[in-house]
Amino acid sequence: MFKPSKTDLLLFLIILFSFVYRISLMLIETYPPGADIGLHNSLINSITQSGNTDFLFNYYHMGGGSSLTFPGYHIFVADIIFLTGMPEYLGHALVSSLFSSLTVAVAFLITKKVWSVSSAFIVAFLVGVSRFDIEMLMWGGYPNVVAITLISIAFYLFIQKERFPSIVFLFVASFLSATIFLTHSLSAIVYVAIILTASFFVIVFSRQFKVSRTRTLFWLTPLLLGTILVSPFLINAVPAYLGANLETFTGSVIDVRLAVLSTQTLPLGFVLSLLVCFLLIFLFSKKYKGSFFAFSTFLVAMWILVPTLLSQGYLLGFYTNYTRFAYFAILPTIILVGLLIDYLSGSIAGIVEFFVSKIEVPEIKTRFNTILSRLLPQLTRKNIYPAIVLIFLIFSLISLSIFAAPPEGIKVQRFYKFMDYQLYEGIQWSQAYTPEDSVFAAPSLYGWWLSGFAERRTLSANEPQQLVLSREFEPAEAVRNLFDTSYIVDNGLIQVREDGNYIDRHNPIFSILPKDSFYRYSLFSFNNREVTITYREGGDPHPQRLDLSKLPPKEMHLETNSEYATVLLTRGNQHFNFSQKVTVYQGKRFVNMSITFETDLEDVFFDYADFRMDMQWVSDIIQKENTIALMNVFDPMFSQLIFTKSSPELEPVWNENDHTDRVKFEYNLEGKSYAEIELFAGIFEIPYVYEDERTQENKIIDLIEDNTKSYLDKVADFPIEVFDYRKSLVDWEISYVVCHDDDLIHRFVKDPLFNLVFSNDSVAIFKVQKP
Repeated sequence: MFKPSKTDLLLFLIILFSFVYRISLMLIETYPPGADIGLHNSLINSITQSGNTDFLFNYYHMGGGSSLTFPGYHIFVADIIFLTGMPEYLGHALVSSLFSSLTVAVAFLITKKVWSVSSAFIVAFLVGVSRFDIEMLMWGGYPNVVAITLISIAFYLFIQKERFPSIVFLFVASFLSATIFLTHSLSAIVYVAIILTASFFVIVFSRQFKVSRTRTLFWLTPLLLGTILVSPFLINAVPAYLGANLETFTGSVIDVRLAVLSTQTLPLGFVLSLLVCFLLIFLFSKKYKGSFFAFSTFLVAMWILVPTLLSQGYLLGFYTNYTRFAYFAILPTIILVGLLIDYLSGSIAGIVEFFVSKIEVPEIKTRFNTILSRLLPQLTRKNIYPAIVLIFLIFSLISLSIFAAPPEGIKVQRFYKFMDYQLYEGIQWSQAYTPEDSVFAAPSLYGWWLSGFAERRTLSANEPQQLVLSREFEPAEAVRNLFDTSYIVDNGLIQVREDGNYIDRHNPIFSILPKDSFYRYSLFSFNNREVTITYREGGDPHPQRLDLSKLPPKEMHLETNSEYATVLLTRGNQHFNFSQKVTVYQGKRFVNMSITFETDLEDVFFDYADFRMDMQWVSDIIQKENTIALMNVFDPMFSQLIFTKSSPELEPVWNENDHTDRVKFEYNLEGKSYAEIELFAGIFEIPYVYEDERTQENKIIDLIEDNTKSYLDKVADFPIEVFDYRKSLVDWEISYVVCHDDDLIHRFVKDPLFNLVFSNDSVAIFKVQKP
């Protein structure tokens, strides 16, 4: 009868804990967290239910079209789901959690082979609580999880090559390489780069490594054979990457480059920490192997160095999600942490044992001496070592961010958690009650779930750094704009976003794109929820107030040509009319805004108009004649308003920090039955920063005064770019709009272009009427 050893049993328990920990986080609230599961399931549906054999095509994701998601993981999971009949999201959770747990076993085997059994157990436990592995599961990087497990298995084979007959090694290593190539593109690049780099140094320094140059053929041959095995797929995939989509990786798409550099780079401190770990590997190689250049330890060192260097690819003009490279370097880094814990624990235990051996218990019989005489023989290195290891493990879990004990794992799960029962109910309704050829517009996270589980073509409002294919950027931007506002006009110098008549949020909001930034900076906006008119009727001396936001909408549209673009809004009833016109000119820094009030009642006269302008962290207001400038407290920029007909009285609201986030404007309308207000608005970066505050202030005042003379000047030749939500719905053939934001729901409910067809407490689905 087979009886497992204590070593095997302990390893099994660690692996079991790792699996239970992961699957519990994945399914603790029924639906796995993250949005990428939708992308993976949409590819599975494209492969299976449609009978599609083109693995580089996805019928549902981002409206349907070409795909660069490698299908190895999806083929495997599709088979599991088909054979078991389990829910699709359960299949994803089980397979990815299982592979992630297998990494624990492989890390144990590698560490045991290269270093020691004691350090291998420490490493296995630490990998079991690896934060990066858990995060990959939580955001849905399932192919990445599987590929990292396969890479670690392949490296174990390389280290253990002498245990296998050559033909067996080549067969297994080639099959693993082919599987990696078919599963995840970035993992394949990192895998090949590590092997090629290690092989190069072994060939050049073969004497130091004490390895023959011909042996490297056994490391390079599996790469070649693996490539041949999946060559039918790679023949189509490589041109797709290097063809129309190459611009996204080389930074030619400016939005992608700026978004990646703003959000997807590794902190310098983290990169330096990885480089320190790379150097420490050689010290442990000397300690355990007697040489700085043992091949097995060198491979682990390259396992850290190569992904770290690739994470700095933007220095060479290669742009991707650099944070992904950290996932590849974490496993060997955890191995190093385990070695440090093992080495320090053993050293401390040895020191304690040495000093304990020097203690002599007095022969005087006292209770204390009796206890001491019984305790001291137990304080051996063998007994002290586990206690110190436990202390170090607890310290690592508390202090090192690369680990996530269960309480921290729950925080990570909650951070990425998105789907719930009611949101999933909207997906089920969409699948059951909408035509199969429908096109949905949805928020970024929900959109991926919708495309994958409702099996409907979906355009998702993703940020550029979340996208890979060039075909995805334009529809993603269109849906982001749809969920943001109704109209956008941008002349390359200033942008105006206008919500229109169905929601009072930014009416309009003005922003600029600072130099070398992806995110726009909005300094101020007008708030149409707080526009009131004070008027008198007939001979009544008591004024009355009219809230213009209460007037029903009458018209809104966008007029555009090569010279200017105008957004026109009108509200009114049988007696009062209010219109607002915002015009952005080609090549001009200032936007024209005009507002008119009129009434057809002969005995009604307007006295005052009150406006509210919302701002971002204004620290100072400079007012000179017919202009005001609003200075930003944090950034070297300001906004400026120039009044061409009459100037208002200002009433800023200052807070306790001497900042203001709103200003009330009051216009004297002089008792007329028709009144017009006109102003020009602009936003500017301050191009100079002087140490002398007085000089700085004088320069700013000069710039403000120059603007009052040149605000009509044309200073650039950028074309005007516009977004009209009605036109966008037609251009992208959008059938349904899905949202779970209260402001958006209210906006679409009021707009007759949208018909509410499904809603619960979490999500609303609108059918788009023909414009």
